[in-house]
Amino acid sequence: MLLFGIIVSMNTFHLNIYLLSIFSLGSDKEAQIEEFSSKFFEIKQEDFQIKEHSSPSDLAEAGQGDPVFIVKDKKGNPIGVIKTISTKFPDGRAHFKAEYEALDFLSHLQLKNFHTVKFKGIAETTLDGEKKGIIAEEFAKGLSINQFLKNISKTKNNQKRELLLRELNRGLEKTAIALAELHQVKKFSYPSQSYLIKFDTDHPPGPSGIIHGDTHPGNIFYDPKTDQISFIDFGSTHLAREGAPILQDAGNFLLTFEVFASYYHLTPNEIDKLTHTFLETYKSKIPEATNESINFYKNYYIKTYASTETWDEEASDQAEFIHSYCREIV
Repeated sequence: MLLFGIIVSMNTFHLNIYLLSIFSLGSDKEAQIEEFSSKFFEIKQEDFQIKEHSSPSDLAEAGQGDPVFIVKDKKGNPIGVIKTISTKFPDGRAHFKAEYEALDFLSHLQLKNFHTVKFKGIAETTLDGEKKGIIAEEFAKGLSINQFLKNISKTKNNQKRELLLRELNRGLEKTAIALAELHQVKKFSYPSQSYLIKFDTDHPPGPSGIIHGDTHPGNIFYDPKTDQISFIDFGSTHLAREGAPILQDAGNFLLTFEVFASYYHLTPNEIDKLTHTFLETYKSKIPEATNESINFYKNYYIKTYASTETWDEEASDQAEFIHSYCREIV
C-alpha cells in the first residue's frame, strides 16, 4: 500500500526544512514500524528486532499513552526508540509538534551538561487506521533515575547498594547542573499568560526561561561510565517567546523523586541526602532558587497529584501510592 507521508532526515532538518518522500508501507503495524526503523537508523531489517515497550504498572516508564517501540540489534542491545503520538485531535498534534520542535531546538544548542537523546527524524502516517506522528531517537545511555531506584530496592548486597547510591547521588548532582544550564539559556522578563493561569498568580516565583516541563525520574538518564545526563520526553517543553517559570522543573523533580524513592523503599535518611544534593547544587547555580520559591511549585504539584481527578488508581498500585502519599502531605 502506498501512503504519502513526511520523513524528516535530521542531517538536513532544522525547525522548518522538510524532506518529503513517498514510501511503501505494509498494512501491518509492526511492518510499518520496522520500515521506519530501517530508514531512520540506517540498518537492514534482518539486522534488528522491534519490541513494543509497555509498563502499565510503572508510571515513570513509557507505555502509558501511545505505543513506544524499542529497536534492538541481533544481540538484544537497544539501538533506538520509535515513539508514536496520536494526531487525530488538535491536542495530540500540538504535542507531536512540541516534542519534535523541542528536540530539534535543544539538539542545536550544544550545551555542555544538558543533553538530549539524539534526534533521528519524524514522520506522519496512519497506524491501525489512526493518524500518527512518528518520532525516532537514539536510545538514552545509562539508566533512568527511576531505574536506579528500582535497582537499589532489589539489591540485597550492601556494598552494591552503596555503590548504586553513590552513582545515583552523582546523577542527581549532574541533573541539577544540567537543569540549571538549560534554565539559563534564555531569560524572559515575564512568563507566558498560560503559566499565570496554571499557578493562579500574577507573579510566579523566580525567573522565566526555557523548561523541560516533565522532570520526573523516568525522563532523566545518568550514565556513570561517561558521567553524562540525558533527558527524554519533550512534549511539555516550553519554547514560547514569553518563557516559563523555571523553578517548576526543580519543584516537580524534587517531589516526584521523593515519591518514587519512597515507593521503592529507600530510607528517609537516604532520600534526604539525595534530595539535598540536588537542591543545594541547583541553588548554587540559580541564585533566585530559594527554598520558599521552589516549595511554591512543589506544593502546586503535591496538590495536583493529591487530586482524585489526576489518577486512575485502579491502573496500578503505584498510582494509588502516589495519590495517597500526596494526600497525606498536602
